[in-house]
Amino acid sequence: MVARGAYSLWNKYVNSENFPTSGGKGKAKIELIMVHLGRKVSSEEVLTHLEDNGMRPGTIEELLALGAEHPDVFLNDPVVCLGSSWLYDGCPFAPVLAGGENKSLLLLLDPTGGWKKICCFLAVRK
Repeated sequence: MVARGAYSLWNKYVNSENFPTSGGKGKAKIELIMVHLGRKVSSEEVLTHLEDNGMRPGTIEELLALGAEHPDVFLNDPVVCLGSSWLYDGCPFAPVLAGGENKSLLLLLDPTGGWKKICCFLAVRK
């Protein structure tokens, strides 16, 4: 799935060992929603906002599918995936699509200290 996104740079720890997929194959049609809160927020604040509005956080499969299908969607604002994380040294790193200046990036970012106000959060209606 990472290869389909043709990212300029990607974090080598975004792999099937650290982010096992659900095992489903084929295509599923779902509505992905970009939630932009417009202020610095913690992961907990985002998750509460999603829950209060009938949404769940997007998963790594959904984030990678978004990046492959719409490679320009994250060029203005980073897209954070809180539905999948990689625990490293006690911290749950979140996958993020970002870009700019003809670069597309698949990153793992530490949420300690909160998310910048430019971040969007991938969500799905329940």
